[in-house]
Amino acid sequence: MADLAPTCVIFGGGALGSAVARLAHSRGEGVVVASRNAGSHPGWWRRCELGHDSRVAWVPRGSHLVMAVGPASNEPPDVYLAAARLLSRLMREAPASIVVALPAGAVGETAPAGAL
Repeated sequence: MADLAPTCVIFGGGALGSAVARLAHSRGEGVVVASRNAGSHPGWWRRCELGHDSRVAWVPRGSHLVMAVGPASNEPPDVYLAAARLLSRLMREAPASIVVALPAGAVGETAPAGAL
């Protein structure tokens, strides 16, 4: 049986999540983008709303996880607290790695202190 490409699961389908998906795909990784809205990303898309979806058992063990979320202009920065809760659940899925990417200037300005 041939080796399967590692899976990269990206939470957040905005500009940053999309860029990460393209990079992972260009490196031959299987990609899953988990976000509220489907976009034109390589790989698979899975609906995921932070704070609403507590099921993470679908995340393959040994995946590379990227948390690339930030609040849209019309929502409060509470999304970071939801992202932190999701990360604590994802730790149980034995990821190969976790990368947290925040929008520039988010720490100390819009992200609650210690959220991530």
